[in-house]
This record gives sequence, structure tokens and C-alpha cells, in this order.
Amino acid sequence: MLATATIPISQDKPRYGGLDIIRLILACMVVLAHSSFFLIVSPEAHFYFLNGVARIIVPFFFVMSGYFLEAQTRDGIWPWARRVLSFYLIWSLLYLPIMLIFEDFSLLRFGFYAIFGYAHLWFLPALLGGGLIFHLLRKLGNRRLVGLAVLLVAAGVALQYYENMTYDMAHLAFRRVHEAESRNFLFMGFPYVAIGVVIRRTGFAEGKIQARDWGLLGLGIAALAGEVGFNSVFMPAEGIYEVVFSAVLVAPMLFRFARVLPLRLRGRTVRDLSSAIYFSHLLLLVPLRAGFDLSFGELAALTLALDFALAPLLLMLNRRIPLF
Repeated sequence: MLATATIPISQDKPRYGGLDIIRLILACMVVLAHSSFFLIVSPEAHFYFLNGVARIIVPFFFVMSGYFLEAQTRDGIWPWARRVLSFYLIWSLLYLPIMLIFEDFSLLRFGFYAIFGYAHLWFLPALLGGGLIFHLLRKLGNRRLVGLAVLLVAAGVALQYYENMTYDMAHLAFRRVHEAESRNFLFMGFPYVAIGVVIRRTGFAEGKIQARDWGLLGLGIAALAGEVGFNSVFMPAEGIYEVVFSAVLVAPMLFRFARVLPLRLRGRTVRDLSSAIYFSHLLLLVPLRAGFDLSFGELAALTLALDFALAPLLLMLNRRIPLF
């Protein structure tokens, strides 16, 4: 499902292989980010990867969702919405033991996770809310949609800066509440879903890569490096950096490059493998981190290895229960 929440399609239909391969790579990068892999290099490398490079991943997934959204909702928004909601409920149940064993349980904390999602599962309610908002605003022109999307992302970034400058970020009582204030359907889900829809409507991702595309990608990467560099120098190291403004350029350009890669795959194996790794990895990573004295490199390598070992079971289970 990762980022598309598709209505079932034929297994024999040729797929955009570039998107599936990039999606798998990005899912593995999520594991590296959550296992703090780059701390084996330096704290600075960890900061730049976690709060820079890795912050492009979820916007990319939302853009991909938006790209396919209108095709998936031709018969109405509700079949799509029910499918995303079912994914969310199933994965929340699968993570319930992790919440109960490794978190300080309270009804308030449980209620928060039920609404906003446990850890990385926040993607699903944000996708659901973003898709529903887009459906309400679908008749807006493409320019207005993109303008509104950029303004909302900017508002999310501004909120983060305000909190990072005014709160004691190292001693927040419940950090995930503050993270949810910016990483949600309003500041991430809807904006990037809308951008993905506009990419599909305008054919922006079609055709051969031109010099303009390389220029825009380079500009986006430079902006990302500058933004993360500013945060590393002038903002607290423990701050919240869930939303990066440069993603409004980098994520669509990365999608453009991935979309035109000359690869065609049949079936959904690679696509579903990326979904299995993304959604299941904390089922493995959290107990490994709590129960074993592993280095950051060992933790990342073992989690990835177990993810790939577990994936075939999840793919078989997905035939009976819709997991992704």
C-alpha cells in the first residue's frame, strides 16, 4: 500500500518499475533513519540524514498517492477511504502489543495514538485526511491547489520554528504530541497529495528528462542542504524537524525522475515488499533496541535482515487480509 492505497489491480498489468524500486530504497532508508544508523559516522551526519534526506521520504510517498488518487476514486472517494482506514486499523492492532509493552500506558496516550497513529503509522491517518480534504477542494484550479499546498507546508515549518525557539525541546513531556502538530493531514497529507494530483493532471512527470529538470532537482537539493544547515547551526539539536520546506521541490522532482526510469515490472511483489518493510520494521526494531546491546550499525543491519525475512510471510498474509 505504501503511499498509494490502491484498489486491487491485475497482477499482470505492467507497473512503473522506477517508482517501485525507488519506493523500496526509500523504505529501507526509513529503517536506517529510525535505527540512527548514521550515528556510526558522526552526530552531524545523523542530523543531516534524519532531519534532511529522510524528511523527503514521506512527502514522496504522499506525492505518489496523489498521482494515482483520481484514478482510484473515479467511483467515489469512500471505497478508497474505507481501504485506507482498514489498513490503519489492522496495523494499529498489530502494533498494540508494542504500545503496551514498550510504552507507559495511559488512556490519554492510547487515545492520542488511536487518532494520530503510533510512530510511523501517522502516515495513514494523514493520507486519509489529506485525501478527503483534496476531494472537497478538487475543483480548485491547479495553480490554486499548488499555492495552497505550499502555504500549508510553510505554515507547518513556521510552527516548528516557533516551538523550537520557545520550548525546552530536550525535556518535552510527550514529544509526539508536538510532532503531530506539524506532521499531519493539514501540513503534509493534503499538500503533497494535492501536488501529486497536479503532477498527474498536467503531465509534469511525463517525457524525457530535460536540462530544466536537472536544474530544478539541483536547486531543490541545494535548498535542502541550506535549510538543514541552518537548522543544525541555529536551532536546537533536539528540535522537531518533521517538515522541511524544500521538500515541496525535492519530492516532486524525485518523483519525476523515478517515474520516467525505463523499468517495467509485472505484479506487485516489489511494491508490496516496500510496504511490508515500511509498516513492519518497528515491530522488530523496538524490541531489538530494548532487549539487546547492539551498536547502531548492528541494529540497522539486523532490523533490515529480519524485515526481508518477515516480508514473504506478510505478502502471503496480504492475500487474505488487506495489509497494504
